[in-house]
Formats: sequence, structure tokens, C-alpha cells
Amino acid sequence: MTNAPVEVDYAGGSTDAIVLVAQNGDRYRVPRAALHHGSSFFQSMLSLPQPVSASTSSEPDPITMSEDSDILHYLVTHMCGRPLPPVTSLAQADKILLAADKFDMPNLTSVIHYLLQHPPEPTHHIHRHVLAARYRWADMCKAEAMASLNASLDSAEAARCDPAFVVPLLNLRQQRTDAFAGLVNAMRTRVTLPFAMFTIKPVLSSRSADDRDVAAYNHESGSVFFWRMRYEFSLRPGGAFVVQEEYVNWPEWTRFEANGLTDQPCVERLKERLRKIVDSLPADLPSLS
Repeated sequence: MTNAPVEVDYAGGSTDAIVLVAQNGDRYRVPRAALHHGSSFFQSMLSLPQPVSASTSSEPDPITMSEDSDILHYLVTHMCGRPLPPVTSLAQADKILLAADKFDMPNLTSVIHYLLQHPPEPTHHIHRHVLAARYRWADMCKAEAMASLNASLDSAEAARCDPAFVVPLLNLRQQRTDAFAGLVNAMRTRVTLPFAMFTIKPVLSSRSADDRDVAAYNHESGSVFFWRMRYEFSLRPGGAFVVQEEYVNWPEWTRFEANGLTDQPCVERLKERLRKIVDSLPADLPSLS
């Protein structure tokens, strides 16, 4: 069962009003002045000589729009200076932005920009990045790119987005993953297991057979930990799990700490080096200019 079209009158008793008809038949009666000041498109259209109305009413014939009621309602509400309804999804925000472009409404574009920057619960960072990149909102674009690093690019959300804006995200992930792996590998070869902190692998020739076995095990436990670290980073190149030290709950870390690190200062130096590696990784996208 379809709902009957509704009529919304924002013009009150004005005799100088324009009726806009949404795709589903909903009708919005809008003051001519609101259309004139709210949209350069309508300003230009209304400045042209108007055809004689076919109706007996003094108002011009209704203008049929291709937008659905949800979007047209938002446009009209903005042009009339009424409180705007909430934007309930990124898909809706996308449609409103496209309509704002179509009807040359830069003020509405700015409103949506603000709403996207201050969502009640920031989610869907890939889609938000794509919108920011399309409109060249540089600060939001970078913030959402970084926030999206732990989201899957194989998701349905990413599949719906313009590949031209998703590929830079993929490149950024690869740059960070490669850089992290290289820096961690370089650090791993300097970590002493367990006899000092920053030398090459333990020198075994002068040690007893038992000592050599222990040193070999220590070196292996460290290698397993660093392998797990590189693997996890390839899945979550944002690196928050490193900065927040989530890895201390891994069994690989437990074995490494018990068998490979000599004392607490040694542990803290290693944690600090890992944090500094994450802080040094690429975080910039290609220029939006």
C-alpha cells in the first residue's frame, strides 16, 4: 500500500509562491523569495520569462522535480530557513550534497560538511572520506582516511564508493604496512635476546651448549612476536593496537617477555620504539588541489 502524496505549505498566505513536486508526488509550496535567495539555479530560472499558467490559479504551474521527497524536503526546509531534520545516513547526505551541487546551494553544502564533521557516532569512515575527497574538505579527508585504516576495503561500503577516491586509501595502507615491516625488521635484528638491548644476534661461540640452546629459544620467541606484529599491522595499519599496547595480551608477547627481555627498562624501551615507529609512518594522501 502506497501512501497518498502530502502537501507541505511553507508559503502561508503568500500569493507569490512556487509549488515543487517530488518524485513520489509530495507537493511543497515555497515562497518565491526563498527559492530566489536559497538557490542560484532557481534564481536564474525565475528571472526568465515565465509561461502563462494553464490553471485558473494565479500561481505558476507546479515544477516537477526528479528528487524524492526525502531530499526535496531537506532542500526546501533549508531554503525556507526552517530547522533542518537530522541526516540519518551517509547515503542521504550523499544525495543532499549532489542536489546542493545541482541547484547551486553552497550554503547547504557547508551545512552538510559541518554535520559530517560532528556526527553523533562517527562510523563508515571510508564513505565519509570519499565525500570529503569529492568536495576537497582537506582536514576531514585526512582525518577520515586515518580513521578508515582499520576498516575493510573489501566491505560493501567500499564497493559502493568511487574507486578513484578509494585507491589512495589502498596506497596509504600499503605504504604504512611496508614501512612498518621494514622498520620492525631493522629493529628486530638489533634486539638482544636476552643479553643486551641493541646489538646483533647473540654471539654463541663462547657459551656452553645449554646457554646456546636458551639463546636460540629466546631468539625464536622474539622472531615469532615480531612476525605476529607485522601480520597484525597488515590487517590494522592504523596502528592503534601498537600505541595502546594491546599486544601485551598476545601469547607471543608473553613468551618473548619471559624468555627474551632482560628487565623492565628493556621492556619499556622496546614499547617506546614500537610507538615511535607508528608515529613515523606515512599519514598523508595526495594533495586535493
